[in-house]
Amino acid sequence: MPCGSTLTRLPTAGLALPARVARGLGWITWLLRAAGGHGLGWMLLYAGAMVGGVRAGTPPDVSAVAAFVALEEFRFGDAATLRAPAGDTLSRPASLAKALGMLNNPPKTDSAVEEAAGILRKLVADDAGDEIGGWARYHLGRIVQIHAGTPRSLEAMEDYRSLLAASPASEPAQQALLRLAMLYLYEVKLDWQPEQRAAAAEALSPQVTDDFAAAYHLLVGRGLLYHRLDSARVWEHLRRADVAGIMNPVTNRANLVALGELARALGWTTEAENYYVRFLEIARRDARSASVRDHLEEVRPTAQEGPGL
Repeated sequence: MPCGSTLTRLPTAGLALPARVARGLGWITWLLRAAGGHGLGWMLLYAGAMVGGVRAGTPPDVSAVAAFVALEEFRFGDAATLRAPAGDTLSRPASLAKALGMLNNPPKTDSAVEEAAGILRKLVADDAGDEIGGWARYHLGRIVQIHAGTPRSLEAMEDYRSLLAASPASEPAQQALLRLAMLYLYEVKLDWQPEQRAAAAEALSPQVTDDFAAAYHLLVGRGLLYHRLDSARVWEHLRRADVAGIMNPVTNRANLVALGELARALGWTTEAENYYVRFLEIARRDARSASVRDHLEEVRPTAQEGPGL
């Protein structure tokens, strides 16, 4: 399944939502699907739209959905100041949206971060058996990693490992897996050699779900390239990302060029020819097209097969 394709599972059909919110969800879903990423917007929209109260035939959680739309539109203050109706309490998704608004609303303060953390800890403690608790755990790790006055990346790694162990196939756990891989590859507080970093990141591979395979293999492949490790190993990760499906067209084109160049450097001219041809089929006006054509002509007369496509 292509990277980012989970968006196609959003339960937006038949929702009894205000017109503006429905339009916002529709456009945001389309844009995120086109971008194909697993960034903040993707997880916010998923968490906001998947939970009870937005499915057809039930009263929609309008406050929660509107808050997630506000986050998508970078109106963090609107989400941060979300209040429950008189005599009521915020729903779990609305509470998550409020916490995320507080974490992103400038100026960031220690008190706002701590209040957001308190909301997230309560969502975890209540344990309603939904993915909101998982997202809360994930964002508690993010607070430790990047939002705290003194970031504690090694402690965040433990939070991510714990979430991954608890529900490895869940969406928030897969996000945690990507964060772990990133930290393994680049965190300066880890006194590891490049091979140790690569081995730790690659050890996560069996837990990666299909939806996250492209993002994972791109991340690890680029990390191995950064550390100047074996080119064939880098190529295999980028190949697996290509097989998994990269929805972002810019990233996809860059990956095809990288696969072609690595294959050419390794002497796998049959594979290099394949990726060059695929690139030119979709990117004839790309600035790299001229050099790709030159390299294509270079490898065609001496086609030598590598490990296969």
